[in-house]
Amino acid sequence: MTSVQAVQSNKTSQDTSTSSRCSARGIKRKSFFDETWDVSGTGKKPVRACERSGCPATIPICFANSTERCVGSGYTSRWHHISAGEHFCNECFEYFYRSHKLGYETFCKWKSEWSSKAKMEASVCVFMADKLLPFWVQCTRPECCKWRQLSRDFDLYPDFIRNFTCGMTSEGKKKERQLEACAVPEDHRVEMCRSPWWFSQLTASVGLKMSPSLHFLSDYSSDAIGHCPLDVTYLQPENTSTKTKVWEMFRQPFSHSHETDTAGTVKADEMSESECNYFPHLAREPKIFLSLRNLIISLWNLSIKEWMTWQRCANYLIYRGVSRIKCVELLQSIIYYLTREGLINIGLLHDPPTSLLLPNVNYENHSVIVVGAGITGLAAARQLSNFGVKVTVLEAQNCLGGRVDEASNIGDMCLGQGTQIINNCVNNPICLMCMQADIDMKIIRDKYELIFENGQLALPESCRRLNFHFNAILDVIAEWRKDNALAKDTGLLSKFREAHDQFLEQSQIEFSLDEEKILEYYLGHMELVSGCSVEDLSSMHWDQHEAFPQLGSSSIMLCQGLSELLNLLAKDLDIQYNVEVVKIDYSEADVIVHASSGAVFRANKVLVTVPLSVLQKDVIDFVPHLPVEKTKAIKSLGAGVIEMVVLQFKKNFWREKVKDVDVFGYIASDESCRGLFSVFYDLSKVQKSGKETHVLVTYIAGNGLKKVMGKSSEEIVQACTDVLSKLFPEQKIPEPEQYYTSHWQKESSNRMSYSYVPVGVDASVYTHIAQQLHDKIFFAGEATCRQFPQSLAGAYWSGLRETETILKCFDQ
Repeated sequence: MTSVQAVQSNKTSQDTSTSSRCSARGIKRKSFFDETWDVSGTGKKPVRACERSGCPATIPICFANSTERCVGSGYTSRWHHISAGEHFCNECFEYFYRSHKLGYETFCKWKSEWSSKAKMEASVCVFMADKLLPFWVQCTRPECCKWRQLSRDFDLYPDFIRNFTCGMTSEGKKKERQLEACAVPEDHRVEMCRSPWWFSQLTASVGLKMSPSLHFLSDYSSDAIGHCPLDVTYLQPENTSTKTKVWEMFRQPFSHSHETDTAGTVKADEMSESECNYFPHLAREPKIFLSLRNLIISLWNLSIKEWMTWQRCANYLIYRGVSRIKCVELLQSIIYYLTREGLINIGLLHDPPTSLLLPNVNYENHSVIVVGAGITGLAAARQLSNFGVKVTVLEAQNCLGGRVDEASNIGDMCLGQGTQIINNCVNNPICLMCMQADIDMKIIRDKYELIFENGQLALPESCRRLNFHFNAILDVIAEWRKDNALAKDTGLLSKFREAHDQFLEQSQIEFSLDEEKILEYYLGHMELVSGCSVEDLSSMHWDQHEAFPQLGSSSIMLCQGLSELLNLLAKDLDIQYNVEVVKIDYSEADVIVHASSGAVFRANKVLVTVPLSVLQKDVIDFVPHLPVEKTKAIKSLGAGVIEMVVLQFKKNFWREKVKDVDVFGYIASDESCRGLFSVFYDLSKVQKSGKETHVLVTYIAGNGLKKVMGKSSEEIVQACTDVLSKLFPEQKIPEPEQYYTSHWQKESSNRMSYSYVPVGVDASVYTHIAQQLHDKIFFAGEATCRQFPQSLAGAYWSGLRETETILKCFDQ
């Protein structure tokens, strides 16, 4: 008998003795081949170590154990590498790859389904990673926290992750001798996966399974965002009580890479430049990061009333293989980053868990003074406080709110001096906080009515046509400014009339007197939005914010004002009222703040959130003086004013004429009344008692302000009811039961509503006003937010923006 025949005889005997059982996983098989034997007929020598460059595995173990010929940790002609801690032998590869093997049919069925849904190649390696890699889960006992590998056929679910302890069975039964189970040493591969080079050794990543982020991302290519393409179902997290009709409309955290950016969103299939800079080690393998980031953002948006922590997120991280350990350990740093960016864990949340901060981050020895307790100051103070910074808020008035301070109660309704109307609500942080606080929001219907001064309703078709013409003229102005410098800037009104007259001349179309009045109405509405007369508004930069991503459409009314929201935002903050700041000295290491009362405050940094008009009046003395460029920017930006009138009536007399609408407009007879009570919002509401409160809210802007200059509240209310009498001549307009009028022009602490860009001023002044001084003095407010001026959202986000800037300074 030759030596070859002897080996074959021994091999046949061995195969016969083991044909009825599979070798245990991880048990080294005895080899019957010497080092020169060709096992597979490929001319390759049997190997024991992984041949992949850089792989530290000297004795790989086959995790698949798919065939009785599996070598376990023995010799094979080739080790197929998935990660530094996960390999499968060539025998298991052949079992699925060769057409005469039993596993081939299983692989082909999977391959057909995978190829129809995924872009990634449907290889045997990917099949193994998707179907056969075992899950890993961490013991929840604080004394243990060891990672354990589950059996290959075990499916992982949040409840099991949440309750797992060492030795637990697949049915969830715990071992009687728990301490003995926890005493078993942790697998050496756990420590291996914590290495920074781990992902560079990963060859097959099929993504998350059953991720709740599919709630938002079902129309994306799954493998482009780090999801397993074959998982079309997703887990429904607990405590998703905020999922209401309003939530469905206003929470849209993701956008496609091919879509126009929407503010408050991230691209689900693309890492931003900031993310690449913060996580450079993940930029080469973005799908891992994208899957984790999308999961975190989705979970938080599904339950915005709770803190997003890595522990909560880990329960829904269903990922095969040792890489799950690495992913879980990445969660904390990604959550920390997203929180600082203001994408999660914002709004009314307070008392954060200790796991919010990274282990090496501590801001407790740092202090910040926030000047102003409006929405900007409170947003910044809340965020800084959540990160452990010592914050003191100084407010000149005796109450919260600044320009959104509550005015009075009208009936059972609490109304503010500022706005009751929130526009562009999709991803708007004000709406988010209202949902967190369960504050009632009334969605404003798109339909509205316009009424001429003689009481006639404008035809809807005419309104649509003239609205189209109005916007077309603005588009013409936008084209004109592309070829002209700032020196040729002029008032928007004159440029609008010039373009409109040119259109009439070229088209030979004649507009009726009523149609011209409707155009004046739209100009008046622009004055309301801009806070100034269109004569003073820059033709070059009146809409400069539209160059940036904007919030989605839809509008709401806050029937109970913002007082409840402001009180919740201010909860547990150190706020000192009636402290009028008159001097800020940043010439020393710390910043010293002086009050008019003589009180002195000291902190590492100071955030100034006072209105633009206060800075323009030099109410606060800065030492050293503000730079010339910043002072020039402050002086040049416009401080717009609009006034509000609130009327409560005994009956709803307007509903018979303007049915099924929340808004109706007043088309004035001449341009001198443009902006005077041009729009009325119906804030009527049925109270808990069953009684309905009938309330109208209207505004005065632009030319209308000249009409009421110097008039008392009683005279303004009388002028408003006179207008209503003209709009509803068929009704006898009753005297209002209660009323309120604002007087921002006389208010000493605010003196304005919001900013605008005047003629001859470049929009970059917003950026100059926002610039910080020597890493000590920071500025926030809607007048520093070029992307969202004239809005509560801009005021809020500017506070978060400066919070991040301050934290970066502390990091240095």
